[in-house]
Amino acid sequence: MEFIRTTNPIGGIQAMSKRISVSLAKGERVLWLICGGSNISISVPIMEAVRSAAAANDLGRLTISLTDERYGLVGHKDSNWKQLADAGFDFSRTNHIPVLRDLPLDETVRLFGDSIGKALGENDLVIAQFGIGSDGHIAGILPDSLAIADTDIACSYEAAPFTRITLTPAAFAKVSVAYAFVFGASKREAIERLRDRVLPLEIEPAQLLKGFTEAFVYSDQL
Repeated sequence: MEFIRTTNPIGGIQAMSKRISVSLAKGERVLWLICGGSNISISVPIMEAVRSAAAANDLGRLTISLTDERYGLVGHKDSNWKQLADAGFDFSRTNHIPVLRDLPLDETVRLFGDSIGKALGENDLVIAQFGIGSDGHIAGILPDSLAIADTDIACSYEAAPFTRITLTPAAFAKVSVAYAFVFGASKREAIERLRDRVLPLEIEPAQLLKGFTEAFVYSDQL
């Protein structure tokens, strides 16, 4: 895992967009897993850069989905997918796997897990984008949550104020490369724990980043 101290995410935006673009240009299929929250403002310029670099047919080999979502009706105000679209993320000409489908929770989780499981097996590059919460959570995996030990690709659980749907460590084990963008003073303790300590996932789920073959953490709190 490589830590990059920076006051803004531009270097990470450039590195991540280049990684996706180069893979697409080589004719490879890419699965990009996007998180919500403050990372939404980072995902939009990454997509713009990828789109700018793409040849005519490249985007047809790019599949986009989420690392986690808040359950509800399609388009509800707290949905990560809706917030991504509202921020100007352009999904056109790509393949995309939304989480929400206006179905019961169990069926929503099953279909999401099946779709991501299939995509993990079909793509040449699986690239995941993360933030880290001040409590050390990553994706929708909170400390001491059921998601930590779940062996399915996706799971759900209640954690106020949301019913959360998230990919699990079992899914992230199939990721090729991870980029984490962690900015703001509220993240200092979490990033220091990740850098300086080895902790169980129950205490700090962000320790998952240490298991990736390639992981890059951009932060102003290093």
